[in-house]
Amino acid sequence: MPRAEPHVAAMTRFGPPGVVQRSLTTRLVLSFLLLSLVIVALVAGIAYVTARASLEASLQERLDAVADARADALDRWVDEQRRNVVFIGQLPGFGDRARELLDGTTGAQTRSAAYEGIAAVLGQAVRLTSDAEEFLLLDLDGTVRVATRPEYEGASQAGSAFFEEGASHTTVQPFYTSTLTGRRTMTVGTPVFDQDGRGQRVAVLAANLNLERVDRIILEGSGLGQTGQAYLVGSDGRFIHPRLNVDPYTTGIASLGIDRALDGESGRGLYLDYRGQPVVGGYRWLSEHQVALVAEMSQAEAFASADQLALVIGVVGILSAVLLAVGVLALSRRIARPISELAAIATQVAHGDLDAAVPVTSRDEVGALQAAFNDMTSQLRENVATLERRVEDRTAELSRQRQYFASLVDVSPVAVVTMDPEERVSGWNPAATTLFEYTADEAIGHHIDDLILRTEELREEGHDLAREAAEAGRAQRIGRRMRRNGTLVDVEILMVPLVIDGEHLGFYAIYHDISELQAARRDADAANQAKSTFLAAMSHEIRTPMNAVIGMSGLLLDTPLTDEQRDYAETIRTSGDALLTIINDILDFSKIEAGRFELEALPFSIDDTVAAAVAVLAPAARKKGIDLRLVAPADRAPTLVGDPGRIRQVVLNLLSNAVKFTERGEVVVTLSGQPVADGPGNDRSRWELEISVRDTGIGIPPDRVGRLFASFSQADASIARRFGGTGLGLAISRRLAELMGGTVGAESSGVPGEGSTFRFTFRADVATTAVNESAATATPDGDAVTLRSDLRVLLVEDNAVNRKLALRLLETLGYRADTAGDGREALEALARSDYDLVLMDVQMPELDGLEATRRIRARWPGRPLHIVAMTANAMQGDREACLAAGMDDYVSKPIRPDELRAAIGRVPAGAVAEG
Repeated sequence: MPRAEPHVAAMTRFGPPGVVQRSLTTRLVLSFLLLSLVIVALVAGIAYVTARASLEASLQERLDAVADARADALDRWVDEQRRNVVFIGQLPGFGDRARELLDGTTGAQTRSAAYEGIAAVLGQAVRLTSDAEEFLLLDLDGTVRVATRPEYEGASQAGSAFFEEGASHTTVQPFYTSTLTGRRTMTVGTPVFDQDGRGQRVAVLAANLNLERVDRIILEGSGLGQTGQAYLVGSDGRFIHPRLNVDPYTTGIASLGIDRALDGESGRGLYLDYRGQPVVGGYRWLSEHQVALVAEMSQAEAFASADQLALVIGVVGILSAVLLAVGVLALSRRIARPISELAAIATQVAHGDLDAAVPVTSRDEVGALQAAFNDMTSQLRENVATLERRVEDRTAELSRQRQYFASLVDVSPVAVVTMDPEERVSGWNPAATTLFEYTADEAIGHHIDDLILRTEELREEGHDLAREAAEAGRAQRIGRRMRRNGTLVDVEILMVPLVIDGEHLGFYAIYHDISELQAARRDADAANQAKSTFLAAMSHEIRTPMNAVIGMSGLLLDTPLTDEQRDYAETIRTSGDALLTIINDILDFSKIEAGRFELEALPFSIDDTVAAAVAVLAPAARKKGIDLRLVAPADRAPTLVGDPGRIRQVVLNLLSNAVKFTERGEVVVTLSGQPVADGPGNDRSRWELEISVRDTGIGIPPDRVGRLFASFSQADASIARRFGGTGLGLAISRRLAELMGGTVGAESSGVPGEGSTFRFTFRADVATTAVNESAATATPDGDAVTLRSDLRVLLVEDNAVNRKLALRLLETLGYRADTAGDGREALEALARSDYDLVLMDVQMPELDGLEATRRIRARWPGRPLHIVAMTANAMQGDREACLAAGMDDYVSKPIRPDELRAAIGRVPAGAVAEG
């Protein structure tokens, strides 16, 4: 080492090595001392916890023993008082005197003698015992006739438990406040029987017990040390003991032990007593006496020995740690000296003297460290030279990348803005100038609020966006921003925070002009609204003549017809129903496509809903000779919440197709389901159901299965020619299933006779309250409705054919109705006569049904009038609009006789007008 001496001199100039030595030595000693203290604390803690647990278990056993002894002593004392009272009541002649006293037929002198005798016996009993404060003799009506304190005579105790139960057997009324004395007491009551009168019950003997004796049993000589005590607390939370019922405990006391005992529990533990002092306590509920027994000792006294043990261990441990620290101090000084010399040379290297080296003074680990340090400085000199060259290269590369990314921002077609944490603009690309009309020089350095958020509403929305970006790491929304000229522009905004090494340096925001997209969206919404309006109008216009076709054909079928005429009429009725089904399918599909379809949320039974759908197709299956079966689990699914009508619609659609396309064989419907969990802690809150329909029909080629669920499409055009159909049924079924969280799918080999299998899956919530399953699946049954014959009916209908049909339907139900051609005529008719029921069309000239209903309700607010909408409007919300206008019910056209009958049957009894 030819250059060792200069390096030693340099180390000497740096400063005395003792500085480093003392620092390292101090850390070693303090570290060892800290470790020793931790060990001592751990040992002391374990010893303390063990001793405390042992003491706690021992003390709690003592508490249980004390509580058992006090409870047993109280039981024995109460039994003794019960026996004393029974003994007095059975004294020779006592019952006969009571009979003589209470028998109104005996002479006054006899009754007086009987009174004196009974009073003497009761007075002697009070003087001979300190356990009973007073004795009472009550007649069988509960009136005190003899008392050791005469002021109580004549008072009634008929409602007292000791009298009501003591009239039949010996009883003890536990701790309560006497209505005679106004103090707490216990009362023993026993029936008194005469002897000369053949053992008849003649009176009730009662003794109010002295609770001071209870104090001596429970409070004194507790055996729980100087701080221990046992006491009783009544169900009202107050002390039973007279000497303890002083302020602040007259209005009740509470603690963990007291509260749990009053709740009927028994146990023990550590808690704060009624004075807020930490105690070890045991508690139990004495049900026979209706009182809580608590035994406690302060934790300070209970665990004093454990605290003393921990203190001794701690002192001994600290002294041992100090002695060991002195030895470590001497050893560490010897080890730290060469390390301090190495630290001095390292400081020189840190200040740029890469030629500095440390002398190697030993061959142990410290010498190896010194040699390694010299090798490190040599390698460091080489690395520094290499690093300087790389820094120059990297700086040039970063400059090129910065220019590249700046160019990307400049040529971006969307506005890009960067801001500092206070949202002052630091970057503004040309697209931002084009969008907001500010140049970069005009924008940079200004707050974003002063540029494009110049209204209070825009500022609030912009600050919310920045706050969301800072908290969530990203914020994106569609909003409006202001140009320089004050006009607003629709933009899609993406904002992210700029964070480098954990430091928030600002925001990066992108503004995309979506004015044309928003305009296109508004046009689409307008077109969708026009479509809905058109569908509503078409629905009404088509359903109006359909009402006449279906209604009149139904009436025609109820008349005497030849076989040929009946065949014609049934064909008209069947074709009308088929056309109505097609109309309903088109309306449903249009509402789903427009996003305006809403499912109901009703309680229902899935077993009954599927069974009802199978029953509808059963006649058609029997007619074709097809075996139609339903396979369902033996255990019924719980009551669910959903739209049973739409579920039934999907099942009917699948069943109808299966029966239609099956010439022979069978159609099997299989129902299965199981609970599913939508999230943690939400087990069995929802069910997943599957309804499969398997047939042995013509089958579907596998490459054409996908076309089944397309709108207005079938797997094969020839099938449409052979079997008919719009191709909407399966498309609507799949859309309905998707709205219920499921789907509809199909499987088929395409081989005739092997048929197809359609699977309908969906999810439904389990009903949270018990629902009568029959009510959940019930459907209106017109035959079960009881109609009253005293209803006066007004029919409001502008269409002559529909008016004629409605009158004929009412006649079949036994009603004659007056008619009105529009809303104005309806108001005039109601002004002339009283009606119980108004069948109101909605779309009418002059004054429509909704406005007419509103005027009726406003003009006759208290009139008992039932108004039923009878309309061809069947779009979503039409029913709600009718009810909101003041109508009571809703019947859609075409009018079904059973639906009209059910609506009339729902007229409440109070709706019948008088006169």
